[in-house]
Amino acid sequence: MKAMAKWKALTRRERWLAVEAAFWLAVARALLWLTPLRRVKRMLNGRAAATAQRARAREIGRAVRRAARHAPWKCECLTQAVAGKMMLARRRIEAAVVIGVHKDEDRVFHSHAWLASGDLTLTGGEGCERFTVIDRF
Repeated sequence: MKAMAKWKALTRRERWLAVEAAFWLAVARALLWLTPLRRVKRMLNGRAAATAQRARAREIGRAVRRAARHAPWKCECLTQAVAGKMMLARRRIEAAVVIGVHKDEDRVFHSHAWLASGDLTLTGGEGCERFTVIDRF
């Protein structure tokens, strides 16, 4: 019931972005499952963006995070970053999927992906500063 109240509280624009984000999360999930990462990188690099639009980029980041929380499938960091990148590329907003690694105190490697547009971190920003960037596309 709480989720329905939150949905009704959204503006028409926010609802539409949430629906679009859910679509792109499904596309990104399937793409990452079916396609090698190097091919996904080539596809996304080919969709270069023109100029950064901060407010629109933030709005899309929120929509992706919101849709990921309610999707019936698991939407991990890379799926969210790729979905957001595709949404931003459609709007010609510059963004990059960033992949980083981190070794914890037990010497176990962890990886993480986030979406950045200019100096903004749109998805996956929680704790990304402790990861060492190994790739950006």
